Amino acid sequence: MTVPVRNASNVIGLLSIHSYTPRAYDAESLIHLQSLADYCGEAINRIQAEQALEQSEELYRNLVENAYDMIYTRDMDGNYTSINAAGEKLTGYSREEFLQMNFRQVVVPEEMGRVDEIIAGKLAGIGETSYEMDNFAKDGRRITLEVNTTLTYRDGVAVGVQGIARDVTEQKTAREQLEQSAALLRIAGKAAHLGGWTIELPERTLTWSDENCIIHDVPPGYLPTLEEGIASYYPENRAEVLGYVNSCAENGTPYDFELPIITAKGRHIWIRSIGEAVRDTDGKIVRLQGAIQDITDRKTAEESMRQKDSLLRMAGKLTQTGGWAIKVPENQLFWSDEISDILEFPRGEVPDLPTSLELLPQPDRDRVIAGLEACSKDGTPFDIEVEIFTGKGRRIWARLVAEADRKTDGTIERIHGAFQDISERKHTEDQLRQSQKMEAVGQMAGGIAHDFNNMLTAINGYSDLTLRRIPKNDPMRSNIVEIKKAGVRSAELTHQLLAFSRQQILKPEVLHIDQVIGDTGKMLERLIGENIQLVTILNPKVGQVKVDPGQLSQIITNLAVNARDAMPDGGKLTIETRNSFLDPDYARQLLGVLPGSYVVLSVSDTGTGMSAELQEKIFEPFFTTKEVGKGTGLGLATVYGIVKQSGGDIFVYSEVGHGTTFKIYLPRVMEKANSTEADTNLKTEFPVGSETILLVEDEEMVRSLSHRILEACGYTVIEARDGLEALEIIKKAEIPIDLLFTDVVMPRMGGRELSEKLQAKMPDLPILFTSGYTDDAIVRHGVLETNVNFIQKPYSLDDLAWKVRDLLDATK
Repeated sequence: MTVPVRNASNVIGLLSIHSYTPRAYDAESLIHLQSLADYCGEAINRIQAEQALEQSEELYRNLVENAYDMIYTRDMDGNYTSINAAGEKLTGYSREEFLQMNFRQVVVPEEMGRVDEIIAGKLAGIGETSYEMDNFAKDGRRITLEVNTTLTYRDGVAVGVQGIARDVTEQKTAREQLEQSAALLRIAGKAAHLGGWTIELPERTLTWSDENCIIHDVPPGYLPTLEEGIASYYPENRAEVLGYVNSCAENGTPYDFELPIITAKGRHIWIRSIGEAVRDTDGKIVRLQGAIQDITDRKTAEESMRQKDSLLRMAGKLTQTGGWAIKVPENQLFWSDEISDILEFPRGEVPDLPTSLELLPQPDRDRVIAGLEACSKDGTPFDIEVEIFTGKGRRIWARLVAEADRKTDGTIERIHGAFQDISERKHTEDQLRQSQKMEAVGQMAGGIAHDFNNMLTAINGYSDLTLRRIPKNDPMRSNIVEIKKAGVRSAELTHQLLAFSRQQILKPEVLHIDQVIGDTGKMLERLIGENIQLVTILNPKVGQVKVDPGQLSQIITNLAVNARDAMPDGGKLTIETRNSFLDPDYARQLLGVLPGSYVVLSVSDTGTGMSAELQEKIFEPFFTTKEVGKGTGLGLATVYGIVKQSGGDIFVYSEVGHGTTFKIYLPRVMEKANSTEADTNLKTEFPVGSETILLVEDEEMVRSLSHRILEACGYTVIEARDGLEALEIIKKAEIPIDLLFTDVVMPRMGGRELSEKLQAKMPDLPILFTSGYTDDAIVRHGVLETNVNFIQKPYSLDDLAWKVRDLLDATK
């Protein structure tokens, strides 16, 4: 049985089979034999095609095998069908490996989309023929190929791709690096406001980068002349800038300066300009190049920082505060110059932490160490007040505040805080406590003195009345005299209590303090004794003060007695006067003293001196260092009260074994000094009269005594226990009242209100006030008003008789 062997539509041979058996083949055998013949035809066709391909490839290999570039072919499915030696060398794959690979196996994934677009474009006749593609080499390297491809066609149908590829990895890397550098430079220039420039020589042609144009407020690409560039600087700086450019162009001298410029839009900015020379191979300068940076923000920040630093330094100086920090875990201590000043260390010399902690006495040192440990371990802040020694050994009070600084991971890297000198505040607090204590005791003392004065008025008054009536040879007279002496001494004691409590009635006068010192000099010499030298240093130009002269004498006397007792073996007592002007800073150091002009009275001795502990207590009432029975403890307390009541201040300076100085600051006044001529018209006669006097007094024993004294003087006396009763009496009185004699402080209605109501109806009515003490409007803060007639309790018979008579005579 025979069937044709076909190649497509052509018969290229016959296939026959034979059998000795009759009718051995049927129709199905014919079909099988034809199928075998067709397969053979295809095989023959394939062999012929392969032989033709081998011939073609041999020719192709001869042409491309020795080519430098990679030459390859692949089918439309992307399978490589050929590769030359250059391709093997470039990729690392062998020819055999290549022929088993698809191009998608070596092209980097992100390039596949672009490759597919290129192939589609080529099939459509619009694709690019040359392009770059990144591939993977066998060793994993990423290589960039510059590829030129064309499609191969058979019978008008694209059957494959042939291409030539060249390794441009280094060129691409260099290009990308250059582009990256340029981009980074543009970004950096924009971020840093930094632009480049060149000056070509010898033409001196200036070129600016785009950023430089932006800095100068001109459009990008603008080409200024060198003269325009120089003209952007301030007129006073242009010669300087041109000098830099000329020196760089002629000698190659680089420059770097910072100056202000004016931009094309009139903005005033600061720039930094850097320039250098570029030479050719012969060393000749052919170009200048450099950069300009807009540093306005930096300059503004620096100026702001300088101002803030200045303000912080000023605030630190005014508040006596400085900053400090400790680096953890090194325990390295840093502090500001303000702390150096406070602790009296040279600026810039900061002791280590252990040495600094040694400045703290116990138990404050342990408190600070515990606070630092807790802060460095757990971040616990602290705010404590401690005592500390300065570098010069002075003991001061300080406030120490601290908190922790943490890294981003939460660990503590530093402790920082503030250190404030609070010695002044502590001293003020001590003074306040002392003032409050003395105020409380003073109020008590004043109350006692007031009540005691009422009793002394009766005791001394009745003693006077009795002595006027009892014969001089009466044996009882000496007893009455002793009672009167005791009353007078008791009155002096209440006088001191009122002075201490600042409730004494003062009669201030404008006077020269030196005159009072001169008047008391002889008395002081007798008082201090012969073994103590009295020295007075009086300034003839010392200013005037307004004080009660009697109280000023009391101050000098008390201080002299105190100095005498401090010099049992003799010594020197110096009394000095001078003018002083206290500016706000110095007045603040003295604490409580107002700035202004003062007269300073200094009383110094060369005695035993006092410790700091004693100095804190010397002005307290009833405090004394003398033996029992030799001091009341009211001497310096009285001085303190008089000085304060007179608007002044007193300070003590003393060291054990080196004596003591008291300095009294009294406000200087410009008023005319009062005349101090003595009254030569001595009143020797007992004054009498016949007028009617309204006596208003709430204390019965004082009222009774006053009544008897006034009646003894011939006056008609009408009594009232308070202001309301006095008003009722006046309404019903059948005879006119010639004088009102009233206590100041009384229940229901006091003397001030009574006087106002009576003077509204009887404006010419003379009024005489009396009191043991008072702080109401008639006696402001213990200072008697010039238009008020006043007699201080306890008063004597003569004092009251003459006061009433003088007042009545003055109104006639």
